[in-house]
Amino acid sequence: MSKKKVKKKKAVKRASRISGVPKLVKVISILYYIISVLTIVTGIVLFFGGIIGGNYIARFGIDEILKYGAELSASDAWAVPLLTSSLIVGGIIVIALGIIELLIGRGLWRGRSWARYVAIAIAVLGFISALFTIDIIALIISGMVGGYLWFNKNVKLSFIR
Repeated sequence: MSKKKVKKKKAVKRASRISGVPKLVKVISILYYIISVLTIVTGIVLFFGGIIGGNYIARFGIDEILKYGAELSASDAWAVPLLTSSLIVGGIIVIALGIIELLIGRGLWRGRSWARYVAIAIAVLGFISALFTIDIIALIISGMVGGYLWFNKNVKLSFIR
């Protein structure tokens, strides 16, 4: 590679670092922040729903719950405590995913390359999922976000660190 091309590449990298993260990446970062808050709230609701359900079972007993259950029988009694514990574990997992989304949003905002790679991977997975579920809106959003983060030259240059 000639010296002229090397100097030009270095100048482009330096200019991209000075200009910072593109505005559209910051918008994607804000979307990650919003989604992470909603995910964490959902996890908290699941977690406390499991705790409240478990307390309800402990207080009133499984027979009382089965009496008012529309289609529950005594043979279904084993599923009720399993459901409450599944809600608690599921809530913890959803809270953890929300925290990961929060970190991705922060990484995108600060121009961290690992966050770009993770956001691209999530967009690709969302695109594939949208293909199977025939969700046109998710397909468009995932495709646009993933394509922008993956193929845009300015984005690539701003994440070189």
